[in-house]
Amino acid sequence: MKRFSAIGLSVLLSFMAFGANAQFITIRQDAANQKVDVWCGDELFTSYCYNPYYWRPSFYPVNAPGHLTVTRGWPWQPRPHEHADHPHQYGLTFIYGDVNGFDFWNGSWARTAQELYRYGKIKTARISDIANGDGNARMVVQTEWFDAGNNLLLLEEVTYLFGCRGDMRWIERHTVLTAVHEKVTFGDNKEGLWFIRLDKAFEEPAAAPELHTDALGYTMTEKTIWNEGAQGMIRNDRGDEKEAGTFSKPTRWLSNSTVKNGEKVTIVLMDHPKNPGYPARAFSRGYGMMALNNIGTRCYTPSAEPTQLVLEKGASVTFRHKFVVVSGRDLPRNEIEKIFDDFHPALVAYQ
Repeated sequence: MKRFSAIGLSVLLSFMAFGANAQFITIRQDAANQKVDVWCGDELFTSYCYNPYYWRPSFYPVNAPGHLTVTRGWPWQPRPHEHADHPHQYGLTFIYGDVNGFDFWNGSWARTAQELYRYGKIKTARISDIANGDGNARMVVQTEWFDAGNNLLLLEEVTYLFGCRGDMRWIERHTVLTAVHEKVTFGDNKEGLWFIRLDKAFEEPAAAPELHTDALGYTMTEKTIWNEGAQGMIRNDRGDEKEAGTFSKPTRWLSNSTVKNGEKVTIVLMDHPKNPGYPARAFSRGYGMMALNNIGTRCYTPSAEPTQLVLEKGASVTFRHKFVVVSGRDLPRNEIEKIFDDFHPALVAYQ
């Protein structure tokens, strides 16, 4: 097991900003359950789940400091009075709705045999370079993107940097996608790219009946209105609020703040200036779904020029994104901006 011997610029700046109150991060592989658990001290931060039945690897659940779960439980770990919709939306992950015409966003266990020709799957091939550390940790994952015919389209190498310091936790994702056997085209599609489906507390109150779980977590057969605890507030980098004010707009970051179990909690998705399509479009929904999309344009704005990301055979593209969660206090805009400014490509040495 490796440990940090040096840290990158973004990690160093985070350490300086948030002091020495770091928790030791331990990454524990659990091959029997096809997951990797990330622990901050004695609290579970998140689990990287890669069971092929899930169609794609995801961080699920994701917890804020104080054992506060910020991701929706349904469908895999349902909790009372959650939305029981969009079975493909779970956890924190990186996916897209049009890769050579195949949909990597909407595939799930709920699809019928007659529908499967539309959907691609992402499978974890290898987990390596795990490095535990005081306040920071690292993991490298290789995944493979297959179309509906099980043809390999993309090889993906992802470096994850985890941070736990005081009331804040974060994940930095450095993604390199390579077209393997043929040209790969990412079409103009609204569904992507850096995505999270959130707990009930992060939702906006609903006006119409929707499908929920009951008090025991079982999916109900009739739609209901259940707004208890739903008090999420989505914001972008310009201060626009809610789905109505943020959906489809370019933004460097997208946040959602709420109160859960009496505690203030804020999550943030961050884009990076070196990403293609920066700043990303906000794919934000009041029912607790948020994503930053670096590719789609006309799918959001019909008058815009259509956008495609094309990789010739053997070519690669790099994306960098970040997830941040804070609990027990507000996360003001100026602090989000400081975290964003400190988000740089990491240069990490190990022994």
